[in-house]
Amino acid sequence: MGIVVLELRLFFPGLAASISPDPGFSVLVVLGGVLLGLFLYDYDFPVKRGFYRTKVKENLPSAFLLDWCQKHKTELQSGEFVVETEDDATQLYFILLNGYMQPDLREKAFYFGSLYRLLADIGLVMGLGFVATIILFEANMKYTLFVSGYAQAQEVFLNVGVLQLAIALMLLATSLFFSRPNNKGERHLLSNLRNQKSWLLTHQQLNENS
Repeated sequence: MGIVVLELRLFFPGLAASISPDPGFSVLVVLGGVLLGLFLYDYDFPVKRGFYRTKVKENLPSAFLLDWCQKHKTELQSGEFVVETEDDATQLYFILLNGYMQPDLREKAFYFGSLYRLLADIGLVMGLGFVATIILFEANMKYTLFVSGYAQAQEVFLNVGVLQLAIALMLLATSLFFSRPNNKGERHLLSNLRNQKSWLLTHQQLNENS
């Protein structure tokens, strides 16, 4: 919601000045932040990225478990937990993660998973902020040019337009930085997933007993 407040101050300073002291505006900002968080949670952008759909999915421990259980289906028929679908494999993965894996490996799984999601969401929000700023800048300049003429539009550009474009570029740079290929979140997520798969390979008797 900080981006929304920034947009108001950039493009609607009069409106921003009049509503900022109002307690209701503070409540609106907090509510907007909560709604944005819920939207990001529901949309789940990190798992829709090409990186996740290609590199992460093939390294998911649950995918390894599903493949392993299908290959050993005959031997596992008498087991307490039958793995036949991706959901079953995911449940088995969390059973092993929470009940058998070392605490440091479990903590890294949650930490690096959260880090990847955080960086992906930051990249998305900053990118949306850039698009919104450019659209508002262009609309404001066209409106000023149409209503007041070239001279006034040039003055507006020099007074506030340059700042608006500078902020737009900062938002774009931030989005590109956090969305760049092989960033820290992506590297550590893949490394940790491969470590978990290695752990599962060396503890296959747990799969047999599940």
